[in-house]
Amino acid sequence: MTIQSFIRARLRHFMMLSWLGPFEVTHVHPHGVVEIRSLDTNRIFKVNGHRLKHFFEGVVWKVDDIDLEDP
Repeated sequence: MTIQSFIRARLRHFMMLSWLGPFEVTHVHPHGVVEIRSLDTNRIFKVNGHRLKHFFEGVVWKVDDIDLEDP
């Protein structure tokens, strides 16, 4: 294993660990840059906004029953 591949593997491992959530959006910059804060560690990251996924906590959908029989 070369030193470059070792560094890449360690960096990839670090980035995977740093993306364990939950996160809170603190600021949205122009050109798609989003500043997020980890709720566990309070660390702040600047990330590409296209890589973020929406999360809605506690959303409850009401489903109505529809009778499909002919009258």
